[in-house]
Amino acid sequence: MQSRGRPFWSLQPMTELTNSVIYQILLTMVKLLGLLPRGVGLSVGKWLGLTAYVLDRRHRRIALRNLAMAMPGVPGKARIAREVFVNLGLLIADFIYFHSGGPDRLRTFVSISGFSHYQSAKEKGRGVLCLTAHFGNWELLALSFSVLVSPVWIIIRPLDFEPLNRIVASLRTSRGNRLIPKKAALRSSIRALKRGETIGVLNDQKDSWRLGVYVEFFGQPACANKGMALMALRTGASVVPVFIIRKKGYRYEIVFEPEMALIRTGDVTRDVEENTALFTRVIERYVRKYPGQWLWAHNRWEKKPYEVWPRRS
Repeated sequence: MQSRGRPFWSLQPMTELTNSVIYQILLTMVKLLGLLPRGVGLSVGKWLGLTAYVLDRRHRRIALRNLAMAMPGVPGKARIAREVFVNLGLLIADFIYFHSGGPDRLRTFVSISGFSHYQSAKEKGRGVLCLTAHFGNWELLALSFSVLVSPVWIIIRPLDFEPLNRIVASLRTSRGNRLIPKKAALRSSIRALKRGETIGVLNDQKDSWRLGVYVEFFGQPACANKGMALMALRTGASVVPVFIIRKKGYRYEIVFEPEMALIRTGDVTRDVEENTALFTRVIERYVRKYPGQWLWAHNRWEKKPYEVWPRRS
């Protein structure tokens, strides 16, 4: 019997079969890459990044346009854009390499500074929101946290390509981390924070004008997700910035900063706006210092305000 609204010649079964085959191919590639010595894997990652820089003209143009707008006085924008793509290739290679090893492998190449800031915030028992960004090797940051500290919750937007999303989700949760889909993040996150748990938030991408607020980012209005500010204000959770920086010799340093002092005026709307702007300024500071390690190929300034910005003096 033909299902309602779907013709008998629907290609859905074929699509599912194709996705299954692609998934198996990608999974095999991930396993093989995990078997390579780190030096070889990094060479593969660098090659992938450079190839993407040459072939992916759309995202290369986005990166160059963003750099020209945000950092007009900084020389070598093409070099920085190339570093962005290489960083993505290195991210993939190292995330898979460290995923396939144990804690000793991470301890050899990943150092942690400022960890006492996180410990102090955690001891308050109100939950911790770790403010970070698509910076450095953010996937390795989450993996290192689960192995070297303790598993955490991560707010994510599922990838559009289902076979790849299955693999990435499996890698992200393999050491105990748990995922919160962005669409259902607020309620689930508040419950986790009230239990005193830790949530990692990548707070540097554009959002819809309905879900975000406009803040200044590199001198331009950018629509930022307001969820982190809402969660912190409602629960009293501590906000601790944490970033992972790729250093010389392909080593990494995880940097915890002191807990942020939130702005509380009693005006909820203003408090959400001001704290979201505060979080964004922290991210901008790291991006300015290490521009080649941030995801400039994301169309961060695409959403434009519908009214004169800023709307308050």
